[in-house]
Amino acid sequence: MKFYRYPLAIVAYALIFVYGVAMAWIKMGDMTPASYWLWFPGIAGIYLACSFILSKIKMTWELDVVIQVALVLAPILWYVNQKDSYKRPQYVFVAEPDYKGELEIHFSSDKNAPTNARSIADTIYFKFDNTGRMLINEDGEYVKKMMKKNLFFFYPDHTKKQIPFVEYGGPKPKGEFVQMDSIGTEKGKLTVLYYSVSSKQ
Repeated sequence: MKFYRYPLAIVAYALIFVYGVAMAWIKMGDMTPASYWLWFPGIAGIYLACSFILSKIKMTWELDVVIQVALVLAPILWYVNQKDSYKRPQYVFVAEPDYKGELEIHFSSDKNAPTNARSIADTIYFKFDNTGRMLINEDGEYVKKMMKKNLFFFYPDHTKKQIPFVEYGGPKPKGEFVQMDSIGTEKGKLTVLYYSVSSKQ
């Protein structure tokens, strides 16, 4: 088979076509192409060179197919391994300034349930209402983890104050601190977390 008819060469033509269409679209939109687009003609050139070499080497067709498949999958596997693993967003919980008393986090299985949350980049802010309650649809274990380190008072002047988490029986710091009181479940499913904010003079 002529090298330009190899399946590997056909993949190279497809890469060149995609590159050409992308460049035309970018040029029409007066945009700057991302650096990764340069990989397309580069990989296409390598594939054409490999097709030429394979066409000159006598080998069984099974081995020929294995080599071609490996060459196609190699950059895909490399790219997948370069991607960062999923990183969960940070949850920040906001209470009314200098709030004291009970905090309740209720969990809803309804994805459309209204929640008092806003997102900034990789951080999601959840705000307790003035009665110390909130309704969310999130993973309960992760919420408990984040509540231990990311509960704050936010003041009107945009300053914030972290409320330290204290385990029952542990030493209590001066000022405000938060403790978990209990949890509520229904049919083995977490439905509510109860906390209390207190202070020590």
